[in-house]
Amino acid sequence: MKLLSHQTHFASFLVLSLFAGAVSAWQPRPGWRDSYAVAGICYCDSSNYDHGIGKVKPLASDRYQRTVQQVCTDITTKFGVEPQVGRIPYNTIACGNSPANDAPDEDLITGCAGRVDQGEAGCFEIGRQWPLDKLYGAPIKALDRGAWKISASDKNINTAAMADGNPNTRWSTNRKQAPGQWIEIDLGQAQKINVVDLEAVGSRHDFPVAWRLEVSAQG
Repeated sequence: MKLLSHQTHFASFLVLSLFAGAVSAWQPRPGWRDSYAVAGICYCDSSNYDHGIGKVKPLASDRYQRTVQQVCTDITTKFGVEPQVGRIPYNTIACGNSPANDAPDEDLITGCAGRVDQGEAGCFEIGRQWPLDKLYGAPIKALDRGAWKISASDKNINTAAMADGNPNTRWSTNRKQAPGQWIEIDLGQAQKINVVDLEAVGSRHDFPVAWRLEVSAQG
């Protein structure tokens, strides 16, 4: 589990990954489009949000989760739909930056995530991401975690790994969760906290069934 505390909004939630050298077996057509870009803004263009994509909850720049369908609605509300002329169509809901879904033709490795107006040659041409900062506010700096002192009721060693900023390290109780387990974080000084994020992306089945957050000036 990773514990991240933010003063304000975080950066755009999608990470662009490019894979070179893959050979696509897909023959995309313009009708495959799920999004399009105009003047650097990515718009949604899905008619049915299939493959479970509509229910996926990516993190927006303000760190509040919204479904893909809600993000798309917010984009349309704020920016409209733009004219038909000049649109660049893509095969994923976020202009080639594919959120998680079960469609093999929309991944970034073996499918065709990119432009569908150029056939197979456009499969790996990735477009802009959603304008989440323009929708939900600009991302700003997270709290400095360097001075934090962290202790825990279970396996009270290596607790710093839960807040070291490295997604490849983690802390675990190494046993089944039970009532009464706790984590204590000494921030070193009074801080303004807007969001506490319990992140378990690398271990999707590890998460607290329920938890309570308490704050104190004296521990």
